[in-house]
Amino acid sequence: WKSVALYSPDQPTETYSASKLGAILFTNELNRRFGKSHAIRSIAVNPGSCASDIWRGFPKLMKAVFRTVYLSPKQGSAPAVAATVQSDWDSDVVYLQPYWMPGDSIPLPFTEMMGPYVGHRPTVPRLPPGGGLQEATALWDLSYELTKKFS
Repeated sequence: WKSVALYSPDQPTETYSASKLGAILFTNELNRRFGKSHAIRSIAVNPGSCASDIWRGFPKLMKAVFRTVYLSPKQGSAPAVAATVQSDWDSDVVYLQPYWMPGDSIPLPFTEMMGPYVGHRPTVPRLPPGGGLQEATALWDLSYELTKKFS
């Protein structure tokens, strides 16, 4: 986690995927540590593939393709808005995404990035073996260590 947290431009794809996993693990650990004792709730969200300003440095043709096949920024924000304002989630919901998923099965990696848009949908996240408890604890400890250095 430390190599991911201290970002290296030499490994951007590794850092990106680790950050997505980290968001879900951190969500689970936050809920585990403080959910019941402090009556808080954390839900990780996936905006999906969005034709946002993040692509501003890409060629015009690529940006046109993205506007055609990706979600709009408004659509991509739907899971975050739903996680923020909706209060009646089942207690096991920890991850929302904007795409329809077949059944309640664990998603395939490509279906987390594209698919039929539904606004927001609770989805079972893909986690390391054992639910990622060990990884979540390590991430939490590192986050604490790093934020303590900068405070």
